[in-house]
Amino acid sequence: MDRVMQNVKDALTGKDSSKTALIILSDGAEEAEVVITADVLNRGGIKVVIAGFSGDSAVKCCQNVQIKPEMSLDQAADQHEKDPFDIIILPGGPKGTDNLKKSVAVGNLLKRQERNCGYIGAICGGPLALMTHKIGLGKCITAHKCKWDELKEGGTHKVVTSKVCIDGTLITSQGPGTAFEFGLAIVETLIGPEKISDLREDLALKV
Repeated sequence: MDRVMQNVKDALTGKDSSKTALIILSDGAEEAEVVITADVLNRGGIKVVIAGFSGDSAVKCCQNVQIKPEMSLDQAADQHEKDPFDIIILPGGPKGTDNLKKSVAVGNLLKRQERNCGYIGAICGGPLALMTHKIGLGKCITAHKCKWDELKEGGTHKVVTSKVCIDGTLITSQGPGTAFEFGLAIVETLIGPEKISDLREDLALKV
């Protein structure tokens, strides 16, 4: 069902139509991208679920910070089947990116999201998983500078150098230093521009 019509139906039936986001957390993920993105989205009124790649136990990220997910990826996939997330987000990190690229479950989840015209976000090395799983083919994407050549050689996307790139339902960004802008772009896309100025002030971010 078209998402606009679904929102209308939710309003008429009294169902909660709040926007939702799924962040996939794997061993070796870049923790700044996970935490900053989740924080900005929560502040912007988007309900965030962090799902553990290998279960719901604490995950050791690439800078040795441990983050405990709320549920496993399998549980999140089951939830997505019943009530799709508005956006699925892939953080980077060298090992975390490799895990995302190799996962059949992640690929299936992304393909389902794309078929449903849902949003997909990826930051840092995360866009490499989009290339591997053939998501958003032909669209413009950005990523960490060290990944540009690999993405260009892959030839599946148009690589741009902007801090954040939005092309249709695909939202990508460069890395930990652009995570705030990445989160703001997602909020602006899903919620609207009216929240952005207050969010920037709340976060002490320069315009």
